Amino acid sequence: MWKPYWRLLAMLLIVAAATGCLFGGDDDDDDIDTPSVPAVVSVVPADDAIHVEPWDEIQVEFNVLMDEASVVATTTLSDPTRGEVAFSTLWLGRVLTIDPEDELDRGVVYTLTIGASAESAEGEPMAAAFTSSFITLPNYPVVLFTSPADGATGVATNTSVYIEFS
Repeated sequence: MWKPYWRLLAMLLIVAAATGCLFGGDDDDDDIDTPSVPAVVSVVPADDAIHVEPWDEIQVEFNVLMDEASVVATTTLSDPTRGEVAFSTLWLGRVLTIDPEDELDRGVVYTLTIGASAESAEGEPMAAAFTSSFITLPNYPVVLFTSPADGATGVATNTSVYIEFS
C-alpha cells in the first residue's frame, strides 16, 4: 500500500531536482547581463527630431534603475533664447518623463542634458553626460506626411494623394 506513495514522492523529488527547486538554481550567471554603469537607452523625441509638438512631454529611458534625486538635480532643458526651461518630472521604473511647465516656443532648438553625476540606484555615476536636441514645430504650416511617399515609383495613376500638414 505504501509503494505507490513512495513512487509518487520519488517522481516529485526528481522533478524538483531537475528544475532546480530542490537544490537551488544556478544563480551565478544572473548578474552577467545586468549593466552596472547607468546610461540612457532611449529618448523621445529622438535626438535631432524635427517638428516636435510644443506641448509634448520628453521621455528618457535608462538601462538601470536610477537615483531619482541625482538625475533631476543634473537635468536641464534649455533653448538659446530664454535659457533653462522649468519642468516637472515623473518616474515610472527606469523611465523619466519631463513635462515643461509652459508650452515650448515654436521653431526653436531645445537641448536636454543629464549630467554625468546622475547616479544609479546603487550609487554608480553615469560614464558621461547625456545630451539630446530637438526642434519644435515652426509658426507656419509644414508637411508632416504624404502618401504616396516622396519619390515613390510604380504608383498607380488612380491612387489618391494624401498630405498631412502641421
